[in-house]
Amino acid sequence: IGGALLVSQSRGPWLAAAVMVIVAGAISGWKRAWPLWTLGGVFFVVLMMSPSFSQRAASITDKTHHSNLDRIDMWKAGLSLFRYRPALGIGPGGVKVLSPPYQNDVDRRWGPWGHLHNNYIHYLAERGFLGLLAWLAFMLAICRELLAGYRKSQDGYKKLFFYATGLSMIGFFIGGLTETSYNTAVVMMTFYFVLGLAFALSRHDATKN
Repeated sequence: IGGALLVSQSRGPWLAAAVMVIVAGAISGWKRAWPLWTLGGVFFVVLMMSPSFSQRAASITDKTHHSNLDRIDMWKAGLSLFRYRPALGIGPGGVKVLSPPYQNDVDRRWGPWGHLHNNYIHYLAERGFLGLLAWLAFMLAICRELLAGYRKSQDGYKKLFFYATGLSMIGFFIGGLTETSYNTAVVMMTFYFVLGLAFALSRHDATKN
């Protein structure tokens, strides 16, 4: 996983992984979490020793970085589209149709925006606040079942699986702040595969009880 994060050059997953490590440590307690935090610290130091990675990490707070500017423009456009139709949004695929007026000349060379690099703003724009609330309710229902499975399971392996799946949900929520990941096929195949395994474990235990 660490190697995949390194070669991805994607800053969103770096931040998500850092939050996951911190949350895992906070839940587990210092005595059990210190190997995880130590490994995370070593990984961070090694990462920063490489000029390309350190520059990439530093660009997260760079207000002049082209990728950051593009995202800010997309988020502003998304909020404007949300205000146009706040309840139900502009409809699925509407961002690609209505985004050109919000793009600058350089952006238009690459075609209309297909998404807004943020799950929450993208849903606000295309589905409105009702659609976003429905999606968040769906995510909450998933988290509740994972938590219930973790609490009810007596098997250490299964509890670990629920624990890891819950952490992956946290990573998904954090990553969604800078990426529209919910409409990406590769992400969603992994998302539902992992959740499917967790739900199968949870409901298998429920039928036994």
